[in-house]
Amino acid sequence: MGTVVVVAVVLLFLFSNRIATFLTELWWFDAIDARSVFTTILGSQVLLALVFGVFLALLVAGNLIYVWRTRPFFVPTTPQQAIVERYRQMIDPYVPWVIGALALLFGFTSGAAVASQWEPYLLWRNAQEFGMADPQFGRDIGFYVFTLPWLSFVQTWLFTSVLLVTLLTVGAHYLLGGIRPESRTDKLLPNVKAHLSVLLALLLAIRAWGYWLDRYMLNYSPRGTVTGASFTDVNAELPALYLLLGVSAIAILMVLASIRRRGFLLPGAAIALLVLASILLQGAYPAAIQRLRVDPQELAREAPFIERNIEATRAAFGLADAEIAQFPVTDDLDEAEVEENEVTLQNVRLWDPAVLATTYAQLQALRPYYQFVDVDVDRYVIDGAVRQVMLSARELQVEGLEQSAQSWQNTRLTYTHGFGVVASQVNTSDDEGQPVFLVRDIPPRGVEELDPEAEPGIYYGESATPAYSIVRTDERELDYEDPET
Repeated sequence: MGTVVVVAVVLLFLFSNRIATFLTELWWFDAIDARSVFTTILGSQVLLALVFGVFLALLVAGNLIYVWRTRPFFVPTTPQQAIVERYRQMIDPYVPWVIGALALLFGFTSGAAVASQWEPYLLWRNAQEFGMADPQFGRDIGFYVFTLPWLSFVQTWLFTSVLLVTLLTVGAHYLLGGIRPESRTDKLLPNVKAHLSVLLALLLAIRAWGYWLDRYMLNYSPRGTVTGASFTDVNAELPALYLLLGVSAIAILMVLASIRRRGFLLPGAAIALLVLASILLQGAYPAAIQRLRVDPQELAREAPFIERNIEATRAAFGLADAEIAQFPVTDDLDEAEVEENEVTLQNVRLWDPAVLATTYAQLQALRPYYQFVDVDVDRYVIDGAVRQVMLSARELQVEGLEQSAQSWQNTRLTYTHGFGVVASQVNTSDDEGQPVFLVRDIPPRGVEELDPEAEPGIYYGESATPAYSIVRTDERELDYEDPET
């Protein structure tokens, strides 16, 4: 009974953080009446962990069991193999347990990692069409948003998993005597060579699938003047990927053909061929095209692809039907036109938002645990006229507290929110060259139009910290409108 209690306490200690995270997430979704979202995410995570974890566990176990069942019963012992022979004899009675442990270890690890990919999985599972095709491949935009990220992940996971299984298989064959590097005749037994050849061919096939998907990834290429497929991508990289698909097919056939042939010439040549082709076709050739054909006349070469980018941007932001008006520059400005545009001229910016953020921090942070993330520009009706205003929220920055004050209670229960905003006119400064504030200080005070007496607490802002706060507890939050603070 005592042992059970100790084990339970140890497990509770090891997983206490995960349990706390799970419960707080559940309570959070319950609080906003969105438990179905939580259960959907959780169900997807469990499903992915089971499917991918079990698949890899079976892949590991199946290959290692095959190695075990086809091992040679007599392995010539040489001085170089003496140490290996001792290990072989040591683990021989426990091989089934070792295989099971390795399968469970890699299956559990992989399943836990894949569970984090629940969002790409759900997007793929619930994919929708946009009704608009990309100009290069004619695929619906929904394919790139919902399907391609998931397929790319699956391809990467498969390649990594099969590579891992191949390395484990090589080690197992060596340990059990199927691979004999010191032998003068058969360094690999025929069944070992066939086994490894099939795994290598599978790796090459998965890599070929990667080349196929890489075609679509060209639409994300940063190579050109703008994001998207550029002249070099379409005229060099894309043909290179098609050629690499053909080279991969040849390499796969060479590896499979080597099963019935002695020696390592064919598989070695297949790998060398694919590596060399990748270097030349994906590296040297596109670089040469970019340097020799594109760079000397970049604008002319990239013009069609820049136009694609512009059209896609307009479609994405709903600007495809926007009317473009020309405003020719004239030099006949007179006093009457100045008076007609007085409101516009009064809103010409004097302040740079990037610089003003530092000024706000120096003059209006007021406490070390407050910060201004950035300064935004907006328009408000002030004194009956629309005026441009620069403003920034005074957000919480718990890192500004003294180190001794950064306790869990302070950072989660007491210092829970920022306080108020700071706003200033865009086109004026005072006698000292400082901004003319429309709203300032703690508690906020300023012009009525900006309503400084509204709820000044800022619990959600542009800063990533604090990660969460707990409110409505018996612990008093720091609030400067509270007469006791």
